[in-house]
Amino acid sequence: GTFKPDKEINRAELTKIVVEIMVGNPGPTYNNCFPDVKNEWFAPYVCYAEVSGWIDGYPDGTFKPANNTNRVEAIKIILNAFFGGKENIPEIQPVSDMPSDADPEEWYYPFLQFAISKDLLDLQHITYYVVSSYNYHGDENMTRKEVAEMLYRLMHTFTPAEI
Repeated sequence: GTFKPDKEINRAELTKIVVEIMVGNPGPTYNNCFPDVKNEWFAPYVCYAEVSGWIDGYPDGTFKPANNTNRVEAIKIILNAFFGGKENIPEIQPVSDMPSDADPEEWYYPFLQFAISKDLLDLQHITYYVVSSYNYHGDENMTRKEVAEMLYRLMHTFTPAEI
């Protein structure tokens, strides 16, 4: 009966939350979509998200549902679900104050740039070095409260027609 806001969130938990918000319980017909996702409690959510193109597995073909989700992975999953894939995310405007530890050449950069440009992130954990330089720590695990904050901000920033 507790939320445990500072607990790190794993891939199965995050996927369930996002699918529940977007479509509710997808039902038992969604299962066996990864070698490590068969018919466990999270299988319908993971398999629905996989079929919908919201999530990917790892290069070895697994999903690793028990792995904690780092910040940039969580941002990608959440934005893909809300907008129906990267190609549907509204145009990303360049952001001048991107974190120093964000690499423009990495897969996550457009997702992070969008989230920062729309003020969707809880930034309590960032490290400031000088006024104009900070690190986001995107490779560190996301907590339940960070997910809740991002989902809240997304749902209050975009209308249903935009999602």
